[in-house]
Amino acid sequence: MGALTVFAILVRLFRISNPHEVVFDEVHFGGFATKYINGNFFMDVHPPLGKLLFAAAGLIGGYNSTFYFENIGDDYLASHAPYVFMRLLPGLMGVGLVPIAYMTLRNFGMSNVSSVLSALMLCLENGFITQSRLILLDSGLVFFTGLTVMMWSDFLTSQSEPFTLNWWYPLATTGVCLGLAGSVKWVGLFLIATIGLSTLHNLWTVLGDLRVSARRYMDHFMARFLCLLVIPGVIYAFLFQVHFWALPNSGSGTGFMSPEFQSTLKGRAVSDTFEDVAFGSIVHIRHHETNGGYLHSHKHNYPEGSKQQQITVYPFRDENGAFRIKYGLAVVNGTLIERKVERLDLLRNGDIIRLEHVQTGKHLHSHDVRAPVTKNEHHWEVSGYGDPKWLGDTNDNWIVRLADPTIDKSDRRPIKAMNMHIRLIHVNNRQCGLFSHDKKLPSWAFEQQEVTCSENNVRAGAIWLFESNENSLLPPNSKKVNFKRPGFWRKFIELHGTMWSVNSGLTSKHPYESRPIDWPIYLIGNPIVWWVSTFSVLFSAALLLAGVLLLKRQIPFLNELVLYKGWHSLLILFPAWFLHYIPFFFMKRQLFLHHYFPALYFAILTVGVIFEIFTHQLSRPSRIILAGGFLALVFIVYLDFSPLAYGNLMHKHHCERIKWGKHWDWTCFKSPEDKHELPAQIGGRLLHAIEHIKDAFPNHSGSISVSIVEAKVTGTATAAALLLNQPHKGPAVVPQLPTTTGAPKVIAPNLALPLRGGLLVDSRVPADVPERGSDLAGAVEKNNSIDAEPSAIKHQGESENGNVAPMPLETLKQSAVENTAHKPAVDGAAGSGNSSEAGSLTRSGSAVLTAMATSDGFNSFSASSVGPMLPPAFSASESGNLPPKLGSDELPVSSNSSESEDTSSR
Repeated sequence: MGALTVFAILVRLFRISNPHEVVFDEVHFGGFATKYINGNFFMDVHPPLGKLLFAAAGLIGGYNSTFYFENIGDDYLASHAPYVFMRLLPGLMGVGLVPIAYMTLRNFGMSNVSSVLSALMLCLENGFITQSRLILLDSGLVFFTGLTVMMWSDFLTSQSEPFTLNWWYPLATTGVCLGLAGSVKWVGLFLIATIGLSTLHNLWTVLGDLRVSARRYMDHFMARFLCLLVIPGVIYAFLFQVHFWALPNSGSGTGFMSPEFQSTLKGRAVSDTFEDVAFGSIVHIRHHETNGGYLHSHKHNYPEGSKQQQITVYPFRDENGAFRIKYGLAVVNGTLIERKVERLDLLRNGDIIRLEHVQTGKHLHSHDVRAPVTKNEHHWEVSGYGDPKWLGDTNDNWIVRLADPTIDKSDRRPIKAMNMHIRLIHVNNRQCGLFSHDKKLPSWAFEQQEVTCSENNVRAGAIWLFESNENSLLPPNSKKVNFKRPGFWRKFIELHGTMWSVNSGLTSKHPYESRPIDWPIYLIGNPIVWWVSTFSVLFSAALLLAGVLLLKRQIPFLNELVLYKGWHSLLILFPAWFLHYIPFFFMKRQLFLHHYFPALYFAILTVGVIFEIFTHQLSRPSRIILAGGFLALVFIVYLDFSPLAYGNLMHKHHCERIKWGKHWDWTCFKSPEDKHELPAQIGGRLLHAIEHIKDAFPNHSGSISVSIVEAKVTGTATAAALLLNQPHKGPAVVPQLPTTTGAPKVIAPNLALPLRGGLLVDSRVPADVPERGSDLAGAVEKNNSIDAEPSAIKHQGESENGNVAPMPLETLKQSAVENTAHKPAVDGAAGSGNSSEAGSLTRSGSAVLTAMATSDGFNSFSASSVGPMLPPAFSASESGNLPPKLGSDELPVSSNSSESEDTSSR
């Protein structure tokens, strides 16, 4: 198991720092970790454990919470965010999952060969590798899922010694892991169902043991109830309490919650208001169902319908949400009478009122006109109607009713602000109730929330409350109230309702979404692992069905211990796969490939069980050969697909080759052409190592530079051969910039890095390069293009007139072969003790160095991602010594560089 763990470390943590930009959902979960550290409340559809762990990892790594993970592609290095430390958390969980898989199968009674087979398949699964290298939740989910099943399998092996420490420990630990898995994602609920089914089977087995008394059987039941339901529930609830403790401040998620919930957050406290509501009060009326929207109006009319003033629900409380409570209009002898407010008169249940919009003088009004968006026979328009110069009509009248259905209409108790819910029933229009929902009005209403008068006036969307209440007739010492601060359980229940609502609302299309039918066969990690595991699961279903039929016919088939153990293993693994996969077919929300990973884990374990069942009669060497041959195939495919997991360089030919299916539709147009890139990759790694040596021994940088830099034509040819090793027409020539003498000439940091054949061409040129239009400038300008042919670049030699005979490509290649063993590729400058030679700057050498130093990275490239691997800017002195490097922040990228292309590829 130790060897498996070490191998998993090498596979899962290799180049975990790559890329150093925000990837996909890191923008969410990294951002949530930042909000935990800052204490700002946010809303997410997942439970808190995974995000709390990322926040803890960031704090341990020294994260100062100034990097906000705002956009995919944001550079971690620029803000010194400890992203590697945060990625190590899922990385180490991914490593731990491999020995967990091994131990699970060993607990099931499988042989060492079968257990290693499944563990290595899991280790070499490219999809799991990718998920465990990024700041994402799925690695933690699968880790705790695997740990739960491992501990449960350990418990099943301890049935012969009930109620001992060896029995209680795995049972209680199973419950702890269940709580942790469910606290990462709600998919953990499927795991509870899996363990629940196995528990029922286990209790059925105990019930059939005649040695177990009824009292002892109840002890067995209560022990499982305590460990597998109570302990997970307590852990789950406690982690939400930690969530509330960690987020005391108002934040981006505050608007999702009710004002009662918001009142518990710092910075979002609601001011106290007078409790007694009376005629003449100026109030703000909050809609209860949509958590914090306020009845609102403004000086804009509906473009259709009555074309009267708009009434909406607006999420913020402002002056346009202020309404004055007035007496309703009465008809006396056919004449409308308005009663004036002359004394304090409390508002009571059943009173008829008008609501005057304070800013415009219009009254809340409804009539026989269809609602602007919800155009059906049960919803009517609500508008602002009237003029200060005349009374209006009785369509302005509304009845105030308490929303509590247990309170009779004849009960005339006073209406209270803040904590008493009301309904506003229209007097004339079919007794419809003032209503709102989450439908938005078009842009002509600034996309605010629609308000209608709904004939179903008892719906939840027809509930309102007075949140603020001011009245000059109230005594100054009148009682003031505020929302009743909810306790933990009220907050817990409300947050879960909001999480469920938001999660169910994720139904819009996403460019990367997929459906469950595609997961086992179409979408891929390591195709061999996915397809073989899928076949194994389906085959196990057939075996279980056949076994049930045989048992029904009382035909013995479990007479061998291996078959018995395999049968009972499949009774756990197949339902686990089924319960973690099939429910997604009934979900209408956005789904992604990572939703299949828990099911894939169980499918991979099934492979080991099937292998054990069908090979147990073979000799151990034969079984090792079979398993080893299959794992060799898995390893080869893992290597072939590894660029997708690690972000390694993948050339176009390679990218196209691994499209095994005709419908595998990823694009390869950004991959560089595949033209004998291996020497450049090896050289890049060598030069990168040399750069680190130079950094480690700054006092010897001159001697090191002299030893690795050659100014002779053979050295130039070595570099050129690496750069130009591709099909060509006609003789190839190598550029050499003019010889400099006297004062050193500093290379101008005019950086443009076009991508060609996997090689990045460095266009930094000496400050005295000729003006645009000269021959040399034309050569440089041409080579700065992505479409430039390196084989057509002119070579400027060291003679006084700058002309030498072109050197054919074959001669360059031959020279490269002869000199590579003892002459490293040039480093942008040449020096061998001769001042003339030492002062010459070989542009091709600089280009090759840049190409090699970056050829093992992503296909994409940016100046910030080069760091110390860029060839340094230097002065070409007579001694050939190289001055300090130019930092990446000092390298401006020209507008025509290839960085604009890579941003999209990241």
